Amino acid sequence: MLLDSGNLLFRQKYRGKGPGITFSLQGKRFIESYNAMGWTALGIGDSDLAFGIEYLKELESMADFPLLSANILDKEGGEYVFSPYTIKKLSGFKVGITAIIGKDLLDSTQKEQMGIYIDDEELALKKVLKEFKGKVDFIIVLSPTGFSEAKIIAEKFEEIDLILTGYKPSRNLYQPTKVGNALIAQIFSRGKYIGRLDIEINDSSHPYDLYIEGKGESTNFEYQNLTLRRQQLEKVYERFLKKKEKGMNVDAGLKIIKNDLDKVIKEMDKLEEGAELKHKNTISASLISLGDELADDPDVKKIGDKYKDEVIDKNSKLQEDMLNNGKRSPTDLAQDPHYIGSKVCGSCHQPISKFVKETRHAVAFETLEKEKRQFEAKCFSCHTTGFEKPGGFTNIFRKELVVINIRDLQRFEKDSVVDKVALMGAGLLRRNSYGVKLLGQGSIDYPLVLKVDQCSKAAREKLEAAGGKIELQKSE
Repeated sequence: MLLDSGNLLFRQKYRGKGPGITFSLQGKRFIESYNAMGWTALGIGDSDLAFGIEYLKELESMADFPLLSANILDKEGGEYVFSPYTIKKLSGFKVGITAIIGKDLLDSTQKEQMGIYIDDEELALKKVLKEFKGKVDFIIVLSPTGFSEAKIIAEKFEEIDLILTGYKPSRNLYQPTKVGNALIAQIFSRGKYIGRLDIEINDSSHPYDLYIEGKGESTNFEYQNLTLRRQQLEKVYERFLKKKEKGMNVDAGLKIIKNDLDKVIKEMDKLEEGAELKHKNTISASLISLGDELADDPDVKKIGDKYKDEVIDKNSKLQEDMLNNGKRSPTDLAQDPHYIGSKVCGSCHQPISKFVKETRHAVAFETLEKEKRQFEAKCFSCHTTGFEKPGGFTNIFRKELVVINIRDLQRFEKDSVVDKVALMGAGLLRRNSYGVKLLGQGSIDYPLVLKVDQCSKAAREKLEAAGGKIELQKSE
């Protein structure tokens, strides 16, 4: 059974617009890959809603598995937007799987724009658990709300057997934590690990009282830290072995790492000594690091390669069209401070410049091109200098709204129609700006007709109170 607690598709929060080329293909790539792996269910997190309900429903239609949420409801009718739960058979057991999202992870404006209402997590769970009663043998909750929230849920609902969580976790839980009758499992973010749970149930009376194999409650946290240290040392040891195979003299380093690794293994063995071995119901847990040493699945790799080629082809054409049409915004060098480029800096800082050129920093962007990921915005902040700062690397595809406030409108005469042309004439908007968002700071006491892309509730109220009108435009 393959499960994901949510926040799989994107890292962004709700954008208020469609996904564009790269993110559209990215979402489809994830769904296709999960289909190829035979995924069981995916919980929906707030980041999965980054580009709205319509796009997520499009992805749902592609999926061979359910996208779950028990508390994302249609604002008009109060109906479930996604499946609230699914029931799967596994080794003779009927397993009920549901998912919830934190009700406060999206603000009221975001929910309003998407046309959804997020029900209270506990109320939503009560409804689903009532549906599960008498129908399932084991209950799993997918909850991308973090360990603290998962703990509250486990304490309040004794029917739940397992909670899988992972909202911005600072560390892995190498062994599940027992809270009430439930076990809580959590792995680190950014897709670096897969957690594996093997559960053996010989006594079917509920609660199952699952015993975490080989680790007592008192040694659990210490064992987790030792497991992390062991994984780190094993990776370093493997890298040093590869260097030795290439003829490099790393014997001294290998010896130190091997000694440290042996000490860690010895300490782990001590913690396992005396552990009770005879239990009717047991669970064993392990973490699999998704590093370069793990071979790619051929079918999933084909999907990834196809995605990279599509992203490059479509974005390259868009880039060419934008440059030919003069839509690339020049850097505003009048702002200070700003980046002036490696050539200028290197003229004075020659030793540092020479050193950087000889390191991987000099080819950071080339590595993206090599991996066909040069159009993925999430990579730019680490692989470029001064990303989207004055004088720094600029992503020409990023479309951000220029923010103006009510107080900025006082330069326009009564009953004026204020559109993008008028805003550019008043120096509030650049020619190549994507769009405009109006916020409510300041005041105005006469009417205007304002044509913008987005408007806060406070700004609308102030303008309409003065007899004005807002006309929302679609950004081009």
